Amino acid sequence: MPGCRKSGPPIARGFAVRAVDRVDSSIGNWAICGTFDCPCVFVSGDAATCKEVKALLGEEVVAAPVKVGLTRFSAKHLASSEACKMIEARVYDSLTKRNWPKPLKFPPPVRFEVELASPERVNEFTGKPGVEVLDPRSVVATGDTFWEAWDRFWPR
Repeated sequence: MPGCRKSGPPIARGFAVRAVDRVDSSIGNWAICGTFDCPCVFVSGDAATCKEVKALLGEEVVAAPVKVGLTRFSAKHLASSEACKMIEARVYDSLTKRNWPKPLKFPPPVRFEVELASPERVNEFTGKPGVEVLDPRSVVATGDTFWEAWDRFWPR
């Protein structure tokens, strides 16, 4: 899931998703899960992402930090076998302890902004219903739920 972390070097992605006017942190799959009353109980990825998700959703989220960002295009990874063991053990822990955070939900209207990695990507969003181009690198969508706003960017 795309993200725009506030700690650690950013890892290159095509875009970054931020909730606007609702929460001062990047968001991702956990916001979509919240739309369907499903809590985020586990996160895996780089250390900065794990830290940010726990700060946003609560210490109940079980994290498996399997890499540390070094530069925009590089990271120090655990060995694959170690990462797999960590993920498997922590997923099991997150599902069996049942001390889950509440689903992440936003009161309507939900408005969020996508910051594009490069200005040429803005053409993908120009003219889409419910999507407003703010500038060559920023577009915004609004919906009654996070899923509805998300779906305006990337309809099924």
